[in-house]
Amino acid sequence: MLREVQRSGGYVEVSAADSRHPRLSLSVSGDFGIVHSFLDEDDCRLLLGDGSVPASDVMEFSIIDEDAVFSGGFISSRTRACEVLSDFVEGMAPAVLGEWERL
Repeated sequence: MLREVQRSGGYVEVSAADSRHPRLSLSVSGDFGIVHSFLDEDDCRLLLGDGSVPASDVMEFSIIDEDAVFSGGFISSRTRACEVLSDFVEGMAPAVLGEWERL
């Protein structure tokens, strides 16, 4: 499923096999993606964007079954967003994957 989202877009959540938290979600639209981190059920964060979209621009992404609008300050290239998720799957902690803003 992760490879399908990386290739064609969509939404996916991943977590450690033995726990719901931490977990990351990836939403891909076109050449861009956003990544959420859920450190626990009360702590949701967004990965800061990589500058591929101006901070003042907005884009729509599918989150589960709804569309949500995000500013360019949280949008990364598809490549970077997918790399962050892949690194998490390989065992890296969210804190070392980039800068996050708590929602």
